[in-house]
Amino acid sequence: MNRLKFGFVIIIIIFFTSCKKNQKVELNSKTLITTSIAFEWILDSLDAAKGISYITHTIINNSTDTLDRDWTIYYNQLVGGPNQKSIPISIKVDQVNGTFYSIKPTNQFPILGPKDAYSYQYQMPVPVIRQSDVPLGMYLVKGEGSALTIKNVNITGLNSEVLSALPLENATKRYKENGFYKNVAPDIENTIIPAAKSVESGNGTLELNDNINYSISGDLENEANWLKYLLTQSFSGQVSKNKKGQIQLILNNLATEKEGTYSLIVNDKNVIISSSTKSGIINGISSLAQLINANYYKKPSKSISLPFVKIEDSPDYSYRGLMLDVARHFHSAQSVKSILDMMAFYKLNKFHWHLGDDEGWRVEIPDLPELTDVGARRGHTLDEVASGHLQPAYGSGPHPAHSYGSGWYSREEYIDILRYAAARHIEVIPEFDMPGHARAAITAMKVRYKKYMKEGNKEEAERYLLSDPADISVYNSAQGYGDNSFCVCRESTFAFVEKVLQEVIAMHEEAGAPLTTFHSGGDEVAYGSWQKSPVCKDFIKANSESISHSDDLQPYFTNRYKSLIAKYGLVTAGWEEYLLKNSSEGHDGKVLNPKFIGENMMPFVWNATWGWGREDMAYKLANAGYKTVMCNSAQLYFDMAYNMDPEETGLMWTGMVDAQNPYYLVPEDIYSLPRKKNKVGAVIDDDLFSNHIRLTEEGKKNILGIQGHLWSETVTSNEKIQYYLFPKSLSLSERAWNAYPQWADISDKEERWATMQKDWSVFTNKIGQHHMPLMDHLWGGIGYRIPLPGMAINNGKLNANIRYSGLRMRYTTDGSEVTRKSKVYNGPFTVTDNMKNIKMRAFTDNGRMSRESVLEL
Repeated sequence: MNRLKFGFVIIIIIFFTSCKKNQKVELNSKTLITTSIAFEWILDSLDAAKGISYITHTIINNSTDTLDRDWTIYYNQLVGGPNQKSIPISIKVDQVNGTFYSIKPTNQFPILGPKDAYSYQYQMPVPVIRQSDVPLGMYLVKGEGSALTIKNVNITGLNSEVLSALPLENATKRYKENGFYKNVAPDIENTIIPAAKSVESGNGTLELNDNINYSISGDLENEANWLKYLLTQSFSGQVSKNKKGQIQLILNNLATEKEGTYSLIVNDKNVIISSSTKSGIINGISSLAQLINANYYKKPSKSISLPFVKIEDSPDYSYRGLMLDVARHFHSAQSVKSILDMMAFYKLNKFHWHLGDDEGWRVEIPDLPELTDVGARRGHTLDEVASGHLQPAYGSGPHPAHSYGSGWYSREEYIDILRYAAARHIEVIPEFDMPGHARAAITAMKVRYKKYMKEGNKEEAERYLLSDPADISVYNSAQGYGDNSFCVCRESTFAFVEKVLQEVIAMHEEAGAPLTTFHSGGDEVAYGSWQKSPVCKDFIKANSESISHSDDLQPYFTNRYKSLIAKYGLVTAGWEEYLLKNSSEGHDGKVLNPKFIGENMMPFVWNATWGWGREDMAYKLANAGYKTVMCNSAQLYFDMAYNMDPEETGLMWTGMVDAQNPYYLVPEDIYSLPRKKNKVGAVIDDDLFSNHIRLTEEGKKNILGIQGHLWSETVTSNEKIQYYLFPKSLSLSERAWNAYPQWADISDKEERWATMQKDWSVFTNKIGQHHMPLMDHLWGGIGYRIPLPGMAINNGKLNANIRYSGLRMRYTTDGSEVTRKSKVYNGPFTVTDNMKNIKMRAFTDNGRMSRESVLEL
């Protein structure tokens, strides 16, 4: 899964924002901010060899009042805290829980008069390289007063001078990387993503004018709605139904066709889309929409032309998935629907919805209002049960009503989204992580327990209780929590699971989209959970014949949970850990648990970072007989940063993930990649994998498909969703549909690598020349990431290139900022002595622009 492994992370910062106190200003009508204390953060230096960052804070009192010692600053830091031994005695820094930290002055901290300042230095035990990993959501509490969001921030030092020991992105490096991309205009019929299996091009075009009429053969009214929906993006005329339309949707009776298979024919008379499955009709319509030139999307016309073509197409995998995490940061129903539109357009058919985790519970469950009243709200508190909401996480800030950490889907919204997905033939797989990663639910049920105990109703108080009040177990989860595991020894825990399951099943039934698979998470249950729980000690004693130690409790929970899910006829899904058990013989102390072989359990395998040792876990599970979804973090975790640019948002614990990573993935032979890189970009020797398991012929039948993931620790808006997903998800779509590229069978590694790069170059032309212009206007525009230009000086001339040809580059040579009015780069130009730093940006068809690429002269 997505995990901020404290022991493996590259980046950590502690950063205190520029803050000012005593003035209270309303933000969004209600949110209080502070504007009288400035807080400067400086990265002084980096010892890359030792992995130590040296940081200075300066607190400046900009108010006209004296700043006493009765204040506390709170913040979130994704990947740990500072080296405590390096903190001066004037300051105290504490981990409140998880990623939530506080800083307080001690008696040695000076009282600051107006305009006074105080500086101190400390160390971070890891390299600090990017702003997206610094502590976020800074706010101040003075005495017993209100929480005041810290408004001003001054961060310096995250630049190439201080970070020179790291392989950072720069203009010349990008130029070299872009060197093999050739600007070759693809034929319009060959621009479909994912690429069709068989394409026969014809000579000529079909003109559709004024009134496009369509016809359907079979029960295809829903699919016709998708056709009309897409046509309105490029066609401004009328679209209406007719007995024998210009566009014919035909549901045939070829029962041998697998899910998603379709035929698309464009001739001189009409368009014919046929399939034996309704999902195939949807896919054929999406391919038709991609055949339409991007100019029509820019300015819809009453006349559009389509190239003559015959396409026969089918997917290699029945599972082509995308996961969205809404627990860490909430994303609206409209954002989810926009993702579902994009998935259908690019033929992804499984939407894995991560709805419950430590930091949030996002779906209304009748009879358990605390799950959303408490578990879906985050804000300042040191006592969550008393305040009735969770603490801030991932920079969500102190005010629950104005936080991207707060929010949930009502029952009606959830059902509406299910129907929206079903109309596009996308299956929704809900996930509520358990028994670990469950702090939001645990806290909510503590509040419920307190309420009923106050009423004297102990039976009702304990009905759904998920914790042992007397548990003093000490553990530390991947996100730093020591209280996020269900008490698996209580019957009330299983009563809770069944209650949630029943309500989710009911919503799916009402939506007309029956639930088939229930995902429990099951990952990263911290070792040490339950070891000092009186309830669990009694439980183990009472069940000594089958349970001898707390290590046996997670498999016990999995078995109980699996039986419960099976009672309702569902597939039990979870991350790979729920099918593993503790063992000194395995990597990370885990080996395959044979107890569950033959059960209806579907593992989602994520822990496949190059060099960690578990790259073959998906193959082990598939070879053992499990229907497996490959979720390799090093290729399919889209919340990872695109590259090593300090300004690039995203995490890096499993490495950097660009659109190349999923494109180069060969699910049936992950070792075929000739140049594997670890999380810091160093090439790994193939000898490391000589003893790794290979996928057997029988095991290949058990690989259901692949899934991309967008974990939302750093994703705070719909704009960021699109930035992370595109163009990465286009490569996901390609590889989920066409799982085994021809170059995978080339035996010579250098020849294989050259062929891979050539194919990737062709794919980038598809994206840059057709799909990016199309996405600029589809559904009002999709905010894909725009790459920065590469630049280099060769023989006295400035040369520039871009990864996705089709984007326009503009530049300045006097050091000024590049704007939409700057000169267009049309080819190499002479560099003269009077030029200053050359700056360049890439621009899209709708006027968006990349960050600046700078070449220092």
